[in-house]
Amino acid sequence: PLSLNYRSRIILEKLKLWNLFKSEYNPISDLTLKHFNNLSRVKFQSNDINLRHLGYIFDRNFFQNTLRKNILNNKKITILDNTTVKDVTHNKTNNIIKLSQIDQQLSSKYVIVCDTSESFLVKFVCNDIEKLNYNQTSLIISAEGAFTASSAIQHFTKYGVLALLPHSSKTASLVMTIKDEFLSEFVIGDSLNNENIVRLFKNYSEKLVLKSLVGQYSMKTSRAKSLLKNNMILFGNSSHLIHTIGAQGYNLALRNIEAFIEYFSKKKNKDN
Repeated sequence: PLSLNYRSRIILEKLKLWNLFKSEYNPISDLTLKHFNNLSRVKFQSNDINLRHLGYIFDRNFFQNTLRKNILNNKKITILDNTTVKDVTHNKTNNIIKLSQIDQQLSSKYVIVCDTSESFLVKFVCNDIEKLNYNQTSLIISAEGAFTASSAIQHFTKYGVLALLPHSSKTASLVMTIKDEFLSEFVIGDSLNNENIVRLFKNYSEKLVLKSLVGQYSMKTSRAKSLLKNNMILFGNSSHLIHTIGAQGYNLALRNIEAFIEYFSKKKNKDN
């Protein structure tokens, strides 16, 4: 799943992109937080803060494919596929990026880098990378059952953090961020321990059925300690050091873009 908050919707509307996605999301109006050693619950509702929704749950593949299709149809954008960066140099005005294809290079005063911290371009900007290992594993599971379509759940347990993200009243994604010391209780080889997982989520859905393990990855993150060099700036994961449980990586990247556009718009107006 891809979780976008309401601020991200506003940014996408400014960029005239929201209408591309609006028919394929599930709106979330209620968010409940619960802690395993506390009987209390904290509940956030969109109408308490005069918003239509708190956020939206998308199918990540749909969102990315729709955005890519829009980019491909934009004649002002050129995409270079099947190539890698081999070298970067900088003269008095431009960054010159040499690519793996013969005699192919890019020259630009400004460069935005959206790669991971391990990429050639990121290391050109800053080779000092801050790394953090949470010693946790994220499990993303597709599930069927009876859900409240507009309500998301986040439950802090001794095993880690659980999240239930509904796609509809009948389907949902279960996102489990499990401490590695407990991982064997939920994953056996390549298979899920359905009984233990259903037990943790049983209070949030009737007749819960686990369909498949969509993804599994170690919770590690990294960030370059410097984000700017020779008019080359880092966006996205290489510029953020945040636990992915917050589901804010994509939202933060959109805030990067918004701030970047506002800065250059003001600069352009000032120069004029």
